[in-house]
Amino acid sequence: MRDHIKLPFYEEEFKRKRRGGGGGLKPRQDKQGFSEVQVFNLLKIKDEFDSDKERFKQFFDPNLLFKIQLSQKVDEKGFIEFLERNRIKVISPSPEGKGYWISLAEDENLNEVKKRLKEYGERERYKQFDAIESFEPIPSGEKIGEQLKEKPLQEGEEAYLDIEIWRMEDGRLKKFLEGAIDKLGFKKFTKDKGGKITDELVTKNLCLLRVKINKSTFEEIIRLREISRIDRPPKPYITYQILSTPLEKFEVGEPPPENATAIVILDSGILSNHPLLEKAVGDEIAVPLLYSNKIQEDKPQDDVGHGTKVAGVALFGDIKRCIEDKSFQPEIWILSAKVMFKEENPITGKIEAVYNEDELLEHQLEKVVRYFAEGYSNCKVVNISFGDKYKKMFGNKRQFALATLIDELAKEINIVFTISTGNIASEDHDFPDNLISP
Repeated sequence: MRDHIKLPFYEEEFKRKRRGGGGGLKPRQDKQGFSEVQVFNLLKIKDEFDSDKERFKQFFDPNLLFKIQLSQKVDEKGFIEFLERNRIKVISPSPEGKGYWISLAEDENLNEVKKRLKEYGERERYKQFDAIESFEPIPSGEKIGEQLKEKPLQEGEEAYLDIEIWRMEDGRLKKFLEGAIDKLGFKKFTKDKGGKITDELVTKNLCLLRVKINKSTFEEIIRLREISRIDRPPKPYITYQILSTPLEKFEVGEPPPENATAIVILDSGILSNHPLLEKAVGDEIAVPLLYSNKIQEDKPQDDVGHGTKVAGVALFGDIKRCIEDKSFQPEIWILSAKVMFKEENPITGKIEAVYNEDELLEHQLEKVVRYFAEGYSNCKVVNISFGDKYKKMFGNKRQFALATLIDELAKEINIVFTISTGNIASEDHDFPDNLISP
């Protein structure tokens, strides 16, 4: 079994620092020059927007989204209020206060912000502009995920892709997706181009689509400002090693108490009749049935082998000690949700774990958590022990959709998530030298 990653203990108290919205900023020397350049940048952003508005007018009215790069840290609340007075709505602020903020112009002509920029340059008003480095368009290349960069769509290829839409307010988002009286919407646009949307998930902070499209359709939609990220679907990334010891040497205790805590194993299913597990399995389901109104009733089998082993670790903790003591005493209940399936790779012939192609992994997670939380009052923990080597937490990246959803569900349902770390091959490690930011 792979050793845990050893992290240094941080003894200082974490406190959120409060910063003024406009005060305390380092003043800019050439305000006039900055003003002129940024008004020009906004005019250019507006011209490109007008071109796309004409291009997609049959289907939807595009939203004028762009980036604001901040060179100084600001108080998030105060700066958002300043932008709103310029009729700019913040869609995604930088978590560090400075950096790139994704914004949406509620005034498509950008008149208010251009007016205030000119006053900033001429009369040195609106000192919050001191924090802004530039107004910029969102390049299409920044939206493409790591897998799609590594393996771009080919001519003639029709592939499943995951699309994340910037989470605008409900009415604006619905108008973009579904259309309006005289507009057909993004979904109809995708269908008319020969593609299809096989799954979608909209939550408080997320809008995700699983689509199947070809290269030409991809090249059209990647230019849309509403698209935050587009990538190939995740693939299971599992390196857990099998423990093999004759079962007849062990003593298995009685089932746990009825009111004992239950933990959900989101994985490849379990072998519920396994001698070490059978006394502690409370329920097991297969998840990819989102378009039926019921969960699969037949017991799904672990055809990959990973979920059974993870369930064993969750149930008994220190497996090594249990083996040494020759005794396994279950103290919690296992609730199994199968999201991975066995498939033979047509090229290599190797058996691999795969997810359902038609459905979003995030949507399956949301269904699983709600199903078990509503059906089992003792369900307190959800375990996820699979990963994606393309979605690492380093490199100043914006939080990925699955992590955002987990934050949402943990807060709403009051449930704990346990996530495996370090379960990647050594050649894929790219940890920074210092894991603690100054």
